[in-house]
Amino acid sequence: MALAILLSNPFLFYEVPRQEMLARQGEKAGELASGYAHEESLYFRTAPRYWRWTLRQWYGRPWMTDLLYAALLFGSVWGDKKTANQLITAWTIPLGVYLLWFVAPKPDHYLLPLLIPVYSAVLTPVPAILEDTSKFSGLRRVFAFLRGAIYAGLIGFQLYFHLSRSIEHFMSFIFL
Repeated sequence: MALAILLSNPFLFYEVPRQEMLARQGEKAGELASGYAHEESLYFRTAPRYWRWTLRQWYGRPWMTDLLYAALLFGSVWGDKKTANQLITAWTIPLGVYLLWFVAPKPDHYLLPLLIPVYSAVLTPVPAILEDTSKFSGLRRVFAFLRGAIYAGLIGFQLYFHLSRSIEHFMSFIFL
């Protein structure tokens, strides 16, 4: 691997370009960790609250992301796909901590490797919600139906958000 890096970057053999590259990488590592010294906007601060705009603009309401994480955690404990959900949880927690607390720039695509696996857990609670209600008596049956209707409404809300955003972006590219 080291040989491939050297062969693909022949300027590494020259001292001045190599030193410039190492200095630039050190500078960029510091900027990613602490933000830009010349930029005082909220966009370059590190903490989860500074990701709200990106989440709201591109991924829906933050409470919907929380609901999807809850579905993932639910699937990690109950259900027939516990191992898959545990692996997704093991992937998303450290990546989420790194992105939300330690990365200064907030581009929307940074969250894709984090949230796509989380979105895959959206249907995890459905078997528990749609459990056999024939054995339930009146009031329990009504609550089971309400539980399913509320979850379907929440998922429908998120689906509407993504479809409307996708159509908006698609139309903006057509009518440049």
